[in-house]
Amino acid sequence: MDTLIPEIHLYDSQSDHWKSSVNDERLSTNGTDTIFQGQTITNPKTIISSNGKFELGFFSPGKTSNYYLGIWQKVSKPAIVWVANREYPFLSSSSNLTINSEGKLEISDGKMSYKVTNITTSNNSNTFATLLDSGNLVLQLRSSLEVLWQSFDYPTDTLLSGMNLGYDQVYGNTWSLVSWRSLEDPAPGSFSLSLGYMYSTEYMDFDVNLTVWQGPQTYWTGSFHEFENYSIYKNGRFYVTWVSPDTSRIMQMLLDAFGQLKIQSWSEDDQSWHTLKSSKCSYRLCGAFSVCNITAVQKPCSCLKGFRPLSGNTSSERHTYDQGCVRKTNLLQCNDSGDHIQNYGFYWMKFVDFPSDPKAFNVSSALACRSACLRDCSCIAYSYDHILGCLAWFSNLFDLKQLAINDTSEKNFYLKLPASELITVGKNNGNLTITDHRPDAFRILLIESNPD
Repeated sequence: MDTLIPEIHLYDSQSDHWKSSVNDERLSTNGTDTIFQGQTITNPKTIISSNGKFELGFFSPGKTSNYYLGIWQKVSKPAIVWVANREYPFLSSSSNLTINSEGKLEISDGKMSYKVTNITTSNNSNTFATLLDSGNLVLQLRSSLEVLWQSFDYPTDTLLSGMNLGYDQVYGNTWSLVSWRSLEDPAPGSFSLSLGYMYSTEYMDFDVNLTVWQGPQTYWTGSFHEFENYSIYKNGRFYVTWVSPDTSRIMQMLLDAFGQLKIQSWSEDDQSWHTLKSSKCSYRLCGAFSVCNITAVQKPCSCLKGFRPLSGNTSSERHTYDQGCVRKTNLLQCNDSGDHIQNYGFYWMKFVDFPSDPKAFNVSSALACRSACLRDCSCIAYSYDHILGCLAWFSNLFDLKQLAINDTSEKNFYLKLPASELITVGKNNGNLTITDHRPDAFRILLIESNPD
């Protein structure tokens, strides 16, 4: 079979633009999950898997007038999991799917046609297609029930439970994911997901290695243990079969249009998709002077203390401050005489991973490191580690990550801010407190009791 690299679609944000081309009309003959030769699905008719979880039909993403044949999770906010004609949209709302005289699945609108399946067999004129409970569309010979083609062999941006990722050189299969070009365009996008393997000294065995590519360059590398069943063969076969960790829930693994690999679960309680695990916090996801929280469920990006979004862009579609953040209060005039020191302090951040591009100060203690950054007008943050020494940052901060509490790889990070951003007022046992984080003023002052 030909290699097909899939695309992604994040439909919890796209569902607001879901068009009415998908409705409850279904085929009324020979069951609702199967197409037999001579039958036609014409938009807006659909077929539905016998368990009612998946639906196949035509859809038009967003505000476009393009029509695609796809499979989606049948919930109130449908999530597209497979697209047949991602690179060949139809412009007519009367597009239809049929099994032609050669026994192949074919989309047409009277002006053009697209063969979904390109198979050859001596008896391929007697075929039928069924949407299985797994979400897999299979084309079979009616006489022997031999599977001639299946959509699981041609994934787009989404893995469902039972789908493979990797390659099988014996049968010529390659399974990978490719993102949508945008939220409204299912054509192959900028990001792709492939599978590799590496030897793990921890497990004394081979471990799967996932890589998200942006064109020819690595965008993210990691390992998902949700891939519960996988095999490594020396005879040209190496693939992972994803098994949903909870078969009672509607789940999927997808690569979205922005390069994020996610495991999502549908919640009936609030009728929305929730991200259970993500490859978030990849290269410059959140923009300058922001922090990416790797444990966040939905919105990983936020501005650092003392900063605000550059353009007010907190789009729920991207869940990111992609243009970065700027200071709420401009830094006061700084000079090498040190007169500015009293105007600044440091905000302490725990359980973080460092931003990119640190520089080194040649000092031998945490206090000296702090002092060096405070006196250097261009230093905007520092960290001191007994092994790494004194690290400092002098330009826009990118890729700062907030780790999970008690993460063993955590580091301390100190962000330089104007004193006005560091003096906070609060209560402690009924007393009004002022915390001053400026140099030589790290103290908590208790002032008159205020029971209100």
